[in-house]
Amino acid sequence: MQVNLDINLNSHSIRAYQPGEITVTLPPPENSETAQPVGVETLSSSFIISPRHLIQNWPPLTIESLLAEHLEPLVELQPEIVILGTGHKLQFPETKILAQLHNQQLGVEIMDTAAACRTYNILMMEGRFVVAGMINS
Repeated sequence: MQVNLDINLNSHSIRAYQPGEITVTLPPPENSETAQPVGVETLSSSFIISPRHLIQNWPPLTIESLLAEHLEPLVELQPEIVILGTGHKLQFPETKILAQLHNQQLGVEIMDTAAACRTYNILMMEGRFVVAGMINS
């Protein structure tokens, strides 16, 4: 599924999604004089993405393996909103796992990873500083 054709070339965006495989557009380095993206990368493991960051090999492989400590890198990026993509179907983590996000007064949206990919791109294109943890299963 093609996610979004109108991408921001200066931010990490999601180009395409299929279960187990997400293609991300890589922006040029911050001080680069080029306005073209560096390229694309297809990821088959879980990852964290924001307009300015891409953290590959995020530990949770399923929503059942998600621990509160896995959310720390998302919080450290100080987002306006957090999106959690839970894999090929919508599943909710235990409430106590999300406590860290709620204690930081961060908005969190939980959805299947396909919907999370679309929502991430929309919020990013609106200029919001969104961070998404994508479980890519």
